[in-house]
Amino acid sequence: MEANTKAFWEKDAAGHMGFAYQYGKNPEVRYPMYEVRRNLVFETLNAMPKGKILDAGCGAAHVLAECLSDDWDGYGFDFAEAMVELGKKELADHGYDPERVRQGLMSDLSHYASNSFDVVLLLGVSQYLMEEDDEAIWSGIHRILKPNGIVLIDFVNSLFDLTTFNKFTVKFAADEVLSLFFPKEKAAELEQRIAKLVTYPNKPDVTGLYSTRRDHIRKRTENPLTVAERMKGHGFALDDNRFFRLHAVPPLLFETDPALEKVAIEKEGVLARHWIGHFIASAFLATLKKV
Repeated sequence: MEANTKAFWEKDAAGHMGFAYQYGKNPEVRYPMYEVRRNLVFETLNAMPKGKILDAGCGAAHVLAECLSDDWDGYGFDFAEAMVELGKKELADHGYDPERVRQGLMSDLSHYASNSFDVVLLLGVSQYLMEEDDEAIWSGIHRILKPNGIVLIDFVNSLFDLTTFNKFTVKFAADEVLSLFFPKEKAAELEQRIAKLVTYPNKPDVTGLYSTRRDHIRKRTENPLTVAERMKGHGFALDDNRFFRLHAVPPLLFETDPALEKVAIEKEGVLARHWIGHFIASAFLATLKKV
């Protein structure tokens, strides 16, 4: 799967540049997801003394370039060569050494010294990490962080699928609920019966303005109610959780009434820590502290 993910991003690098931090510039960018996430990240960074920061999976280095302009001693890496080239160009365009970005893997941080970073960023990365690599990834991050260093990582919210009223809701029921109560054969039958209760069990479409990357590449989700316990097992304490990409109504309504999607924008940040985010936010940003 890692090979498939890498191939996907090698191919999609240029397309990513057209969407990331392009809200208001590109008419196909429906929502300021990247901008909202950026605001949450710098809300945390601006409250800290400047130090050394690693943008792990830095993509085209938009955030890294801003960290450098804000006097952080920043470095980054990405596993996709096409993204690394974009990242190098982004730094060079802003007058920074492009060699601060390199190609590398989340599961191999041997290039970096122990106890050398104050902050590690993982933005738009967690959904592509393989479960079998978790131990190597998190032990590596723990090693390179200074005592009391932090990780800022965004996750795709698995609980959001409960309120999408589409195929993801059906899958959530099958994966997280039915398996607790029924044997495999009965669960499969019930999954089909539940699908019949959903008006649009095959939405969203795999192409078009309202499609999702989840139809094209495997994306791992995280439960905000259980993430603290999972991270504790890797040597990190959950210090903060903030929800973003809020949905005031189920996303199936956007296609026929696009204005509904914009209603939640003014509430981003305001409702970042509201309990409702557990169910109506498609993503959340966790602050983890090394212990």
